[in-house]
Amino acid sequence: MLGVLVALAGCQPGSAHTPPPTSQPPVIRCVKGDAAEVNQPLGWAFCVPATWRALGGPKTQKTDVPSGVDTVYDITDFASGANNGLFGVMIISTDDRGSAATLQDWIAKNVGSGLTLQTVEWGNAQAALQEVGGAHPRWFALTPHHVVILELHSGQGNLDLNAAMAPRLPTWKFTY
Repeated sequence: MLGVLVALAGCQPGSAHTPPPTSQPPVIRCVKGDAAEVNQPLGWAFCVPATWRALGGPKTQKTDVPSGVDTVYDITDFASGANNGLFGVMIISTDDRGSAATLQDWIAKNVGSGLTLQTVEWGNAQAALQEVGGAHPRWFALTPHHVVILELHSGQGNLDLNAAMAPRLPTWKFTY
């Protein structure tokens, strides 16, 4: 299960800012056929199809600009049927919020201007936006201490991560 692998991976030693673990892991309830993905050190959790496996485990890497941690999942679907063996890459960036008052301010400073964004509901985020028309689906969530970015990569004929993850955005819990 992806969650076990993330718990073992944690944050990379020496990262510029490693958030303190929350006293309790995020409480996440998934529908039948889904599995919980929990990263307590980074303060987020969500549901994924139970047939997904992160081969080689999720990989974490410290980022400097903006300061944070990227968690990369090389996902293969082991479902029986048409999705069996299909794959994609999911990147979850957990970046320091810094002094940004709004999500739009943070994006302008750290990603750039000119993005077409629309407001979305993303779990218990304080604010959330989805990039419209980008090369890869990307969502931005503002939490008390972070900006979390979900970016999905899958080529034509591979696992449709967007179709799987977009309806699961409400399952996300942010605790830090």
